[in-house]
Amino acid sequence: MSKIPEGTQFIEAGCGEKGFRKFEKGCWWFYEGFWRHVDWKMGALTLVTEHPDYAAPAIIPWTGEGLPPVGTVCEVLWNESRMEYLRTKVFGVNEHGQPIHRFDEGPKKYMYQADVMVTTTGTKVFRPIRTPEQIEQQELREALEDLAPHIAGYMGRDDPAAVDVGLAAYLLDHGYRKQPSP
Repeated sequence: MSKIPEGTQFIEAGCGEKGFRKFEKGCWWFYEGFWRHVDWKMGALTLVTEHPDYAAPAIIPWTGEGLPPVGTVCEVLWNESRMEYLRTKVFGVNEHGQPIHRFDEGPKKYMYQADVMVTTTGTKVFRPIRTPEQIEQQELREALEDLAPHIAGYMGRDDPAAVDVGLAAYLLDHGYRKQPSP
């Protein structure tokens, strides 16, 4: 078989290029250059995904631009004030083009429709799942931002932005971190 037509659910054994079948709207259909309704009994059917000629469509990873495609597992902003993201899976799009997704973790496990793609602060609501390296870089950036005011105060400066990032990174590398108060 050269190409399995889009929409094919089953392939009927022994029918060659005309063995493409689907069951839709309570009826059987077969492919003959176009989908045509049939009223006869089908022969032995194999699920298209189990057929040896079936090649799963190539999945192009979502880069974070635009809407996440249906089937994408990504993160969605759960709590904007704490910048908390939860893992979700997009399984549809509503009539307004907004992703419908389901949380699979965290405090809420339910279906949700995103009504915005970017918050009022400009933060993206959906983002790709971050790699361990990206998480580590963000944690380092946050630690440097937390340490900078303390170094500036020690050095008698009012502006934490005036602190040398290299000095802050050196101190972090050597274990100088703010300890939580009891």
